[in-house]
Amino acid sequence: SSQANLSVKGNLSFKVKLNDFDSVASRVLNYVNSNSTNGSIEVVFAQIIGGYDSKTETLQQGQLRALKFAIDLGAAYPDILMKAQRCIDGDENIESGFVGVRLTFGDKLDTRN
Repeated sequence: SSQANLSVKGNLSFKVKLNDFDSVASRVLNYVNSNSTNGSIEVVFAQIIGGYDSKTETLQQGQLRALKFAIDLGAAYPDILMKAQRCIDGDENIESGFVGVRLTFGDKLDTRN
């Protein structure tokens, strides 16, 4: 059996407003086009970090924002995180109207035998 090349092809981190799915899609597309030939890489890991105000909110509220963002991003752009393992977290250093997004790219797997 052949061994797949599973090397990491790069990372992308940024902060976006809640519901700004178009910005995420644009950044991912630009990254893929700039760092691969024929779209040969994809997001393999995604960490979504929901912001919250520690004076008036809890970590769980930040985490729920991140979870909702990940679900809604998947509904708006199903291909972006389709193959990605996801990690959800919250961080008081990110404002409550934003999420932090950390993406790791890797080679697309050839699923043909």
